[in-house]
Amino acid sequence: APVDPPPHVDSKIPLEIEYPKTSYSSTPAPMHVEPKPIYVPRSTSNLASGKAVTSNAQIPADKLKMITDGDKSGETGHYMEIGDGLKWVQIDLGGQVNVYAVAMWHYFDDGQLRQYQDVIVQVSDEPDFSKYKTVFSTNRDKSSGLEIGGDEMNYESSLGKVIDCKGIVGRYVRLYSKGNTLDEQNHYIEVEVHGVKVGDKAVT
Repeated sequence: APVDPPPHVDSKIPLEIEYPKTSYSSTPAPMHVEPKPIYVPRSTSNLASGKAVTSNAQIPADKLKMITDGDKSGETGHYMEIGDGLKWVQIDLGGQVNVYAVAMWHYFDDGQLRQYQDVIVQVSDEPDFSKYKTVFSTNRDKSSGLEIGGDEMNYESSLGKVIDCKGIVGRYVRLYSKGNTLDEQNHYIEVEVHGVKVGDKAVT
C-alpha cells in the first residue's frame, strides 16, 4: 500500500509573550490593541533577560537593570523614569543574535491614555551605534534628529508593544523615546529581545 507523505512541519511558531496583569479595574477601550502574531523559530527565547542596560540618562547601571529583570507589573517601584527630552536605553545581548522580536512596556499601570512619542528601535553590532539598522520608528517630522519612520505606536497598556524584527542580526538593541502625550517624561517597565544566538541551530 502507498505510504502517505509526512505532514508538513512549519519551521516557525507564533511568539508567546507573557503579559502582565494590571492593578486597575477597567481599561479604556482605545488601549485594547490586539497584537498581530509574530512567527519565530521554536528555539527563540528572551535573550535580554538579566542583561546589562545603559542609557544617555544619568542613571546608574544597577538601577537600569530593572528594565531587563523580568518584572512587568509596572507597580510603584517597578518602573524606571529616565527624564525628559530624547532619551534612549541600550541592551547588550552579549554576542550576535538573530533578533526576531522586541517587546517593550513603557508605563501603563495608572490606566491613563498615554502614547509615547518618537519611539525608535535600532539594532547594531557597534556599542556606539555608529552603524545600525532601524526596525521601528514613529518619528514623522525629524524632531528627534533621526530618520523618519511611518510606524504606529499604540496607547500604553499591559499588552505593551511587540515589534517584528524578522531575524535581523546584531548584538545591541537601542530604544528611543521623547516624552508622551500626558507629559514630557520617558519611562520603561521592561524590554524583551526575543531571538536566537548566531551560530545556534534554530530548532524547527
